Amino acid sequence: MRLLATLIQLYIYVLFFRAILSWFPNIQNPTVRQIAAFAFQITEPVLAPVRRLMSPIRLGGTSFDFSIMVVMLVLVYLRNFFL
Repeated sequence: MRLLATLIQLYIYVLFFRAILSWFPNIQNPTVRQIAAFAFQITEPVLAPVRRLMSPIRLGGTSFDFSIMVVMLVLVYLRNFFL
């Protein structure tokens, strides 16, 4: 059970990293770009269904995607359940 909680925590870190990277869309460093692509590949299969259920909230010319926060909250709950 502890291993599962640790894996969930690592996935939460990857989600957080992906959220931070979304603020910098034009990454020039090839190593960082590869890490970002990996983070995208392992998080998108979880985020896409949530994104389909809740569309981004539009405020003026900006839209906010809360799917990462929803997934993180669910994962924190699951991690605490398995601890």
